Amino acid sequence: MQRGEYGQARDRCVASLALAEAVDDVLVQARALNGVGYCLARLGDYAQALDYCERSVALYRKAGDEREETDVLDSLGLIHHKLGDHASAAASYRQAIEILRRYGDRFNEAITLDHLGDNLDAAGDRAGAKRVWTEAVSILTDLGREEAQAVRAKLD
Repeated sequence: MQRGEYGQARDRCVASLALAEAVDDVLVQARALNGVGYCLARLGDYAQALDYCERSVALYRKAGDEREETDVLDSLGLIHHKLGDHASAAASYRQAIEILRRYGDRFNEAITLDHLGDNLDAAGDRAGAKRVWTEAVSILTDLGREEAQAVRAKLD
C-alpha cells in the first residue's frame, strides 16, 4: 500500500483475511477487511470498498477496539468523500478524530484533520477546511513532521 501498488496489496489483504477467518481471529479479520476496502477505494471500486469497510468497523466494534477502529473510519471517510457523500465522510473523519484525541495520537489526529479539510473543501466549506488544516499544521509542526508543508500549501 505504501508504494501505491493497490492491486497487489488488495490480493495480500484478501489472503490475510482468509487466514484470519480460518483461525477465527476477529481483530486480524477487521484489519484485513479494512485493507481490502482501502485498496478497493484507491482502485476506484467504492461500492465494494464500502462493503468491506462497513464489515471491518462492525468487527472492531464487536471486539471493542476503538483505537484500531480509527483506521477504518478514515477509510470510510475517503470512500464517502469519493462517492460525493460529504456529510457521511465528515462524520467518519470527526468520529476518528474524537477517538484519536482520547488516545493522544496527535500525528494520526493531524492526518485525519487534513483528510477532513479536503472533504470540507470539496463540499464547498472553504472556511471549515482552513480551520481544520490550520489545526493539522499546528500539530504537525509541533511534532516536527515534514507533512506540515503539504498541508500548509493547501492554506495558501
